[in-house]
Amino acid sequence: MPRYRYTAYDRTGRLTSGQVEALTDVGAIDSLRGAGLLPVEAVEHRGGAHEMRWWERDLVATRTLPPASLALFTRELATMVEADIALDEALRIVALQSMGGRVRKVVEETLRHVLEGASLSEAMERQGRFGDFYCSMVRAGEAGGTLAESLRELASFLERSVEARGRVRSALLYPALLLLMAFGALALIATVLIPTIAPIFKDAGAEPPFVIRHLLTTTAFLSQHWTAVCIALVAAAAGVFALAQNPQVRAAGDRLALRLPALGDLVTMSETAKLARTLASLLGSGVPMLSALRIASSIAGNTEFRSALDAAAEQVKEGRMLSHALREGRVFPGLMLRLVAVGEETGKLEPMLRHVERIFETYLKRRIERVLTLMTPALTVVMGLMVGGLIMSVMSAILSINELAFK
Repeated sequence: MPRYRYTAYDRTGRLTSGQVEALTDVGAIDSLRGAGLLPVEAVEHRGGAHEMRWWERDLVATRTLPPASLALFTRELATMVEADIALDEALRIVALQSMGGRVRKVVEETLRHVLEGASLSEAMERQGRFGDFYCSMVRAGEAGGTLAESLRELASFLERSVEARGRVRSALLYPALLLLMAFGALALIATVLIPTIAPIFKDAGAEPPFVIRHLLTTTAFLSQHWTAVCIALVAAAAGVFALAQNPQVRAAGDRLALRLPALGDLVTMSETAKLARTLASLLGSGVPMLSALRIASSIAGNTEFRSALDAAAEQVKEGRMLSHALREGRVFPGLMLRLVAVGEETGKLEPMLRHVERIFETYLKRRIERVLTLMTPALTVVMGLMVGGLIMSVMSAILSINELAFK
């Protein structure tokens, strides 16, 4: 009879593991439930220790969960809490959902801390997997007795972020495939077609055309020194990665990104929408303004915006209005500053921040669509010229070979 390795919670909430014999995995689960256990996982044992699959393992212990997985976990937990299910039982139920081994491991660790007496926010903070923004929202919900609402708001926040990323990735798919096919065609011509016709010129005592001659030289160099070329590419990539980790270099790159004509507008819109969304969510959950600004600063992607938010937090601490403090940073759009000022004057800052988020997300979406709409035909023309130019060179070479044959 097959043996199944299981992970389950006992009546005291302690996580246990072991083996059980059953004909099917359903039978194994029924057996565990009959023994008073709440099964988390039952996997057939095939002679080796059951381990998490390699793609589900965490290479870095403090790495946060993927946004899509975190959004799914948050939505499931919000549903459980909203249904007045006890927190420990809600975490057990969520752990049974099919969200991957990495998420299940985090949920089990969270449950363990909760059973030890920690609050949900404390259990999440101890792991370092959820981030300051997430933990602050949960803490505010616990303090105000609105945990379900905070989790629902978090889930919506994460789902919008995942949707925005997915939209950009989907839009970039066609240009990426276009580039891949174009470079594939170039590589095929350079490595298969051109070496085939090169000996004909040598036999005829004629020199190949300029483009073909240099392609043959490049191909020969790469074939003879491919090891050194690979090492050089790896070293260059490592150097670029090391430079990107340097705070001064990163700050300079972020400043340059803001000053570039097209990219600067995209970065500004993206950071403004993220700031408005973060502040609205935090303030709506009862997080104080000063803490909300510091959390927003910690998740800002551009160092210029991060510095501006840090400076704004200090000014708000001294009693200045948010709109005036943000204006000093000189990186936020005038429209956003005016709307924030109106929200402060009317006492409706949170709804106004959500309005700012919608405005700049719409601007960003339209601008990205416009850029990608222009990028696709531009790439088509450029790649067509490259491939067409190389094909014309080959055709000219073939015609010159015919001329040599008739001489």
